[in-house]
Amino acid sequence: MEEYYDIGDIIMYVAADENTSINVFAPYVNVCQTVHVTSGVQILPLNASLRLRGSELARKGIRVTSDKPITVYVMSSNNNEDTEGYLALPKSILSTQYMIVTDYGNYDIWNSTSEFVIAAVESNTVVQIVFKTNGTVCINGTTYTSGDIYNLTMSELDTLQIQHVHDLTGTFVRSNKPLAVFAGDQCGYGVPGVVKYPACQHEVEQMLPMDFLGHEYITTPLYPMEFYRFRIISQFDNTVVFLQGNNFTINSGDFIERMETTPQYIFASKQIIIMEYGHCHWQRVQINESNPSMITLPSVYSYSRRYTFYPVDMFAGTNFISVIIATDKSEDLMLNSKRANAIKKYYQGNFTILILSVERPTNTLYHTDKTVTFGAILYGTRRFGSYGFPLGIANGQTINPSMTTDKDSATTDSGDI
Repeated sequence: MEEYYDIGDIIMYVAADENTSINVFAPYVNVCQTVHVTSGVQILPLNASLRLRGSELARKGIRVTSDKPITVYVMSSNNNEDTEGYLALPKSILSTQYMIVTDYGNYDIWNSTSEFVIAAVESNTVVQIVFKTNGTVCINGTTYTSGDIYNLTMSELDTLQIQHVHDLTGTFVRSNKPLAVFAGDQCGYGVPGVVKYPACQHEVEQMLPMDFLGHEYITTPLYPMEFYRFRIISQFDNTVVFLQGNNFTINSGDFIERMETTPQYIFASKQIIIMEYGHCHWQRVQINESNPSMITLPSVYSYSRRYTFYPVDMFAGTNFISVIIATDKSEDLMLNSKRANAIKKYYQGNFTILILSVERPTNTLYHTDKTVTFGAILYGTRRFGSYGFPLGIANGQTINPSMTTDKDSATTDSGDI
């Protein structure tokens, strides 16, 4: 996806629990290379020309295959001023239906746009986009407004980026074959009229397949950020959302947004998406000054049992984990074979949120009771920015920067990503 500064290579992290060989195929830059990865993490730079620019259709997809289970996560740039990250999902769980979540388009202040990218996995993929937005989206000289449908057929590893000066949240994507879908903002800063001293930051996440969405969530503060923002996006019409003692009914593609300083419990009658936005401060004078990051929040029933991860070493800031765990299990959480020592704790109902600082190149997070599941988000803060993404999303299998030998803990698939 396009970044505001649009400089620096894309950085891909490949994590493996055992020695493996991976193949990276990026036809746009004539790359087809095999890399041998020892147990741990391999950092691979990708040419900046693979970054999409404007509303562009190009064969800029990247295929990563392996002979052993791996996990891939990506930082959008090695430029410290404008980097964000996302967890890459394996091909085996990709879907044909997605709801887009972006952020406010900030064209008036930063000449920045909301944006999303569709990547085709197979040839002859027929894609239908149903727009939801204010204003008009222009594609190849044709304008589309909310409710309009754009159809196209994509070839293997084709990528389509669509940008708009307004929020594109609620736009629906369907296809006849599985897709990978990414969304965010070229350089978002948050709620118009609320952020007093806006400073923008690139935002990106890979959208979850609809089968991975849940009903029950615990939101998490992102200490030391003084506040965070979250969106609740409905997948279906007539979805009743229970939040802060109130009931709200929202329809497909609509959302509720809140700015908070404490954890919140959210339950919905139908499947919903929750996207958090961290806000890191560039001047610590007011709480409404921010460079945001965009983080997919896992539902309570998609927590995993174990995570092995690698803090982003090219990020010139401090790395943290936010762990969401049942309070009666929180004392036996382990980080690198020691009891996890939280630098900050929050409480919400029967859950505790533990904020852990991480510095080692490799970290393993698990519970002494192997049946206990918990949520975990890796994020980083610095004076001029932040990044963040979930360490795992489970739904019968785990998708996380984590390789575990425990048979009862599923891992990412070997094969295509």
